[in-house]
Amino acid sequence: GVAVLDVSGTSSIGGNITTTGTQDYNGVVTLTAGVTLDSGTNQAITFGSTIVAGSALALTLDAGGAEVTFTGAVGAGQALGAIIINSGSLNADAAITAASMTVSGVSDLVGTVTTSGIQTYTGAVTLDSAGATNIIAASTATFSGGIVGGGNNLDLNGNISTGGTITGVAVLDVSGTSSIGGNI
Repeated sequence: GVAVLDVSGTSSIGGNITTTGTQDYNGVVTLTAGVTLDSGTNQAITFGSTIVAGSALALTLDAGGAEVTFTGAVGAGQALGAIIINSGSLNADAAITAASMTVSGVSDLVGTVTTSGIQTYTGAVTLDSAGATNIIAASTATFSGGIVGGGNNLDLNGNISTGGTITGVAVLDVSGTSSIGGNI
């Protein structure tokens, strides 16, 4: 591995990448295989543009407690496989499309997250769509740490399971079954 990875142009990634410092991908990232990106202990991983793949390839991210940032769309045109954020928080500023998504830390979501399978959020989820509606489409979306709405609407297309409190959501619309374990 290397200490810090900063790519200003486009990236084609087909192998695992391990650094002891931050990873910054400023151009379009194309996955050519399922990969793991590991930035070490408490080091951010930032994607400044879109992430694409020709098929449903897995993306595993280990930021050691730091933030993983998606600035552009993830899985645009072709859904990624499983997206797993093992250690770290998620800051998603654009749409995400994948087979499934698991986030171990807190999440800040803007826009739509669509998966054909499950979505699991262990930490609190903050909806940050500036008055717009957040859409989460999944077979089942599990929110162990609760949801902080910030006055935004949330459309959940699929089943929902919550263990934490849901606060500040203007309109909560669930199209599937609900298992509410926290206060609303």
